[in-house]
Amino acid sequence: IAQWELFQVLAAILAYPDAFRNRSGVWWIDNAPALCSLVKGKSGSSDMDKMTMVIHLLLFSLGCTMFFEYVPSDSNWADGISRQGFDDPWHKQHKFLPAHIHTLTEVLDLNFACLARVFSFL
Repeated sequence: IAQWELFQVLAAILAYPDAFRNRSGVWWIDNAPALCSLVKGKSGSSDMDKMTMVIHLLLFSLGCTMFFEYVPSDSNWADGISRQGFDDPWHKQHKFLPAHIHTLTEVLDLNFACLARVFSFL
């Protein structure tokens, strides 16, 4: 589950780089291992370690400063839709518009210098 939670952060940055470029923000996460990985900048899990480094590199390349904070699952807006899909009553009530995105996992195979250079132009 922690890898999936962390992957959602990566997927959002890859799908919407303009939403992050030259901005600051707070990212609320309800998964403690994923949060700890992002806060520390590394993980004992090789998959999570690589994703964490790529996330930080992409945010840096976009000029984005992000603060990661814990939110209990009961208070997490995304929790219902992640469990119930588009039938989640909370997202319908608040008229959130979910989007289907395609994430290039090949990004995880690029070397960091190449990734930083490419992403600074996206």
